Amino acid sequence: MIFQKTLNNFLKNLEALDLFLEAQSDLINHNVHIDKKENNLEALTSIKQVLEWVLVKTEDKQGDTSSKTNIKEQLLEMGVEITEQDGSAKINFKDRETAENFKQVLNIGDLTQRQIEMVYRNSLTSLMIYFENLVSNIIKQRLKLFPHSFNPNDKSIKYGDLIQFDNLSDALDHLIDNEVIGIMYGGFKSWISYLNKAGVKTKKVDIFLEEINEAYSRRNLFVHNDGVINNVYLNKVNPKFTKGLSKGNSIHITDMYLKGAIDVVKKYGVLLLLESWKSFGGDLEGNERIHYVENLAYEALKKGQWEFAKHLYEFIIDDTEQFGTKTSCQINIWLCEKMVGNYFDIKDDIKSCDVSGLKTHYKLCILALLEENDTFFKLLEKEPDALNKREFTEWPILASIRKDNRTEEFLAINS
Repeated sequence: MIFQKTLNNFLKNLEALDLFLEAQSDLINHNVHIDKKENNLEALTSIKQVLEWVLVKTEDKQGDTSSKTNIKEQLLEMGVEITEQDGSAKINFKDRETAENFKQVLNIGDLTQRQIEMVYRNSLTSLMIYFENLVSNIIKQRLKLFPHSFNPNDKSIKYGDLIQFDNLSDALDHLIDNEVIGIMYGGFKSWISYLNKAGVKTKKVDIFLEEINEAYSRRNLFVHNDGVINNVYLNKVNPKFTKGLSKGNSIHITDMYLKGAIDVVKKYGVLLLLESWKSFGGDLEGNERIHYVENLAYEALKKGQWEFAKHLYEFIIDDTEQFGTKTSCQINIWLCEKMVGNYFDIKDDIKSCDVSGLKTHYKLCILALLEENDTFFKLLEKEPDALNKREFTEWPILASIRKDNRTEEFLAINS
């Protein structure tokens, strides 16, 4: 149960972070709109747009020259003249009021950007804290299950600490906590190395390893170096993530980056815990584990989280020996592949799937995947009890079937 509790807490934290980001984004955008409206600065923001275009490196320019010219002409009508030469720009204002308004534009833009940066930095920090807590709880649970794995007999406790414990169990917990702290000081890749040596199979989730490492290293860059790139970051992060970055430059977080980081941390964290649960809990907790993951994967399907659901069903296939469960998971994996645009790559596999010895609803799911609606409804007409109303109206795999007019007729007859 401890693994399930840890995973539930991790997922709830990520869900809360998603909601927080959504709320903060709406709030920031609303405040920017109000500020501009109250100060009547919409038109003057064009000055900032031109400046950004002028000052950007020549080889990076992708702006529309004609559009820039139009903006400059509009500004001239407002009494603002911009001249540029050799990567610099000079601005002349017709009067002091226009100049002061421009300062307000720059100030609002700067404060807004700082607000966004603050939200994103704090969110990335929270994300990695949640991940660290997940890993530390996995390691702690392993040490509790197998205390001799870290040679507790070789550990010592100060007398001042010892007299505070009520029993030996508390003393052991103290030793375990200290051991976990020591391991966590080693950094992200050392945690994974430790779990690998402890028997946790991470090969299938190692595809996310470098992305997690980059997010972890970026978080450290903000915490310890105010987001300024240093050699520590450049040396620890895979070169594919540092292309175009140089020591001394500032690194930033975008909304897209943060959403991607949350997604990959979620997939990696969940699968890491499940593999740990499988390794440390073994077959004794197998049924409980499979049932839990099935529910988790089904919820992911209903939310359209296709990649996440796919990984979960792949885990179940490796964790069970039951043919029916494996087949059901494979069918849902095909659904996920279809929904992300890989249908023609898997169509032949779906057609060759033999479900003749299984219940009719397996056959119906295959027909739904292949979008063979006529055959689907003919079979359902012969065996109307193969699907109950809840299954027919809720199963994600039947979404395309539910768009068929015959669905309404079937439900009317069999309700």
